[in-house]
Amino acid sequence: MTLRYFITPFLRPSNGPCAVFRNFSTAARRTEAASAPTSTVASTPANPTPRQRSSQVTASQLPYFVGRSPSRQLPVYTDLKSGGTRKETRIRKITGDIRALRDDLADYLKTQKVRDADCVISSINQQIVVKGHLKLQISRFLEEKGF
Repeated sequence: MTLRYFITPFLRPSNGPCAVFRNFSTAARRTEAASAPTSTVASTPANPTPRQRSSQVTASQLPYFVGRSPSRQLPVYTDLKSGGTRKETRIRKITGDIRALRDDLADYLKTQKVRDADCVISSINQQIVVKGHLKLQISRFLEEKGF
């Protein structure tokens, strides 16, 4: 026996269950495709919770949309300006009616008894800038809306 007989099976990956994959995503796609059901009915929970129902309804009916970052986080960022004396919070990745989002956010912050939160639209980069570090309140608002 020569060395060729031992190396040859490793050089040619097969399509069987012992196939050699170059990366995890290829293996995951093939596994998902093999185990995926063939029906085209969307998988929805039989009894969604009231919060899920309200967020699905409100998020689809709103005139604006706030996308998430590649790591699935809300695009709400805090920043310090003017040597740390001016604090601001920015909302990015907004599509649709940005004025409606600003108005809804201002109303929400008033109901949360946050001191006069100044919400300004940055028209150049389509972001909303809020005076103060209000990341938790703004994130809670966006999650309640279903984003």
